[in-house]
Amino acid sequence: MHSIHFITFNNAGLLMAVASFLISLVVCKLSGATNGAMVMFTMGAPALLFDVTFRLRSRNGHWIVPTRGGMVMHIPIWIWGCLCIGAAVWCAVYESAVSK
Repeated sequence: MHSIHFITFNNAGLLMAVASFLISLVVCKLSGATNGAMVMFTMGAPALLFDVTFRLRSRNGHWIVPTRGGMVMHIPIWIWGCLCIGAAVWCAVYESAVSK
């Protein structure tokens, strides 16, 4: 486990977070998407997929224990992915309501 001031993470969590960010950056750049919903969804979905796959395939994987998969700030990456997807849904609903 590593720490940069108050941000605690493990190698798997850092790799998953950076990969998800880069995937989001590339997808949004190629598609021209600038709205918050697309950015959050393209960042959350890979994070969720990476961590769930890692935890299912790992013999020591555990859904809640952060150190048995990817984690940032003692929160499993799959939870961060779910939060990003939830934020994407909220942004999509809010943006569609505002545009009416």
